[in-house]
Amino acid sequence: MKSQLLLPVFFLLIACQSSRLSISAAEKIYQDTLPLPEGATARYRSLQQTAGKTVIDMTITKPGEEPTDQYLYFTKEKNKWLFYGTGSLTLIRPMRRERKELETMTAAQIDSMSRTVYDFQLNSLKLKMGADDSLVAHFNRYKDIFNQLKNNPDAKIPEQLLISNITTGDLYVQKGLCFHVLYDAVGYLYLENKKHLPEMWPDKVMMLRELDKGWYLYKVAIYLN
Repeated sequence: MKSQLLLPVFFLLIACQSSRLSISAAEKIYQDTLPLPEGATARYRSLQQTAGKTVIDMTITKPGEEPTDQYLYFTKEKNKWLFYGTGSLTLIRPMRRERKELETMTAAQIDSMSRTVYDFQLNSLKLKMGADDSLVAHFNRYKDIFNQLKNNPDAKIPEQLLISNITTGDLYVQKGLCFHVLYDAVGYLYLENKKHLPEMWPDKVMMLRELDKGWYLYKVAIYLN
């Protein structure tokens, strides 16, 4: 797996001997290795903790900026915890350009594409680029509608969900229903059986966060050829 990574992740062999890696121990390892930028603060949430692997969501807040999430991966080899790498939302620069273009459009330009299309595109981009907590809040706000839609995925998707399309499975998510925010990278997964959850790695499914019974927030790595 390591030789296949496409992201510029760090393979720093930072050891920590323990049966499982706690969030506090992972935080110390990471900050001792890659200190946060000046003025930044971080919150940590466990996404996966097993005897051989730990994945942690680090939400970083910088003064005057929106929070962002970075995912930290640790693996255990020969009774030592190693810092395997980091992952974060891919193709963020093109999304920023597109958002800026939308936000600077004139009223005439917006009318030419229709206000409905404009609002859907801009709000979907904001959601997709937002912190994980905002994606979770969006799901909770419309949870009843999401649950109705999972039982009838061919039905018309209500615009307020900001879901572009629904697929059965995906490139890295082989089973379940994928509710996509702008077609790729970010979405909501409905999967009845946890045993079919994909592995989390920075170059594939980089994060999974349980939302409700059978529901998960997920992000996958997308690359341009």
